[in-house]
Amino acid sequence: MARLADGTELAVKVQYPGVSDAVRADLANTNLLASVIKAGLALLGPQVPSLDPKVMVDEIRDRVVDELDYRIEAANQQEFHTLYDGHPFIHIPAVHPEFSTGRVLATDYVRGMRWLAATAANDDNRSRWGEAIFRFVFSSLHHHGLFNADPHPGNYLFHEEGTVTFLDFGCVNRFTAGRVSAMSALVDAALACDAPGLLQAFINVGLLADKDAEGLNPCRLLEFYRSALRDRWDAQPFTYTPESVAEIVAGTYQPLGPWFDITRRLSMPKDLLFLNRITIGVSSILGHLYATADWKSIDSEIRHDGRPTTELGRLEAAWRARRDTAAGSGSTSAANLAEGTAI
Repeated sequence: MARLADGTELAVKVQYPGVSDAVRADLANTNLLASVIKAGLALLGPQVPSLDPKVMVDEIRDRVVDELDYRIEAANQQEFHTLYDGHPFIHIPAVHPEFSTGRVLATDYVRGMRWLAATAANDDNRSRWGEAIFRFVFSSLHHHGLFNADPHPGNYLFHEEGTVTFLDFGCVNRFTAGRVSAMSALVDAALACDAPGLLQAFINVGLLADKDAEGLNPCRLLEFYRSALRDRWDAQPFTYTPESVAEIVAGTYQPLGPWFDITRRLSMPKDLLFLNRITIGVSSILGHLYATADWKSIDSEIRHDGRPTTELGRLEAAWRARRDTAAGSGSTSAANLAEGTAI
């Protein structure tokens, strides 16, 4: 922490000398790293997923290299701060560019409850924080084509009123509206029990190559994907637990797990590698918070402008309406939604 002459407190992140050069040197030989991964995958035999080690290594390298340049992180964080400025329960510390460089990042200093204390809080607070995290992750993706790909417990600060402060924006991915729409179609098809539509959505998003889709039973694929969407498929409200998350991850991602006949056919597009990381990471965070909510309704609100069914949803709708009005966008839908669902 640093303090300016006027008393303003700053959080200052400083990169140790030589770290950037050392990491870049380790990542320079991507062909060697890809060969190591390929050899490891080969040990799994015919059950191994259709993964391209070179693509995996390239994406990891690109994201790690981004994290070494604090100017990129500063730009990412300021972008999120601008998007969520004044938000009722999502807080992003502002960046102080005048004190930031490629190896130094200066932001507002925020005090808050750390992870261990948050997990010991009461049920209502934990569920409220869990909903705030869920909304931040998926609203950022579906409304802005952005996601922060580092869902680490240390990157959250929790506040008694239900607000969550989000930290560390070194690893951020961006998606076009078309790409987000294609990913959303996966969830829509699964929730609608549209097995043929889900199969086509997997192909469209690049998770299945045409050759790997041949002979695949769409109903089996539907069962597989719905098992990964338990938070939105099971009876609502749904409570995340460490056990339920571990079961989903093991069943969905283990090459020798119960769905190996599906997982061995799957590909992993470069841009979805870190999206899977945050999906698993956020589920784990919510599991340890034992967060409870009607996640299906919240998901519908985020992806399809559904009517808010929770207090946080109504607060967010009102905030968006005020922003629309202030921006002079002429949008009345958000204002009407907020007025019609006010507490």
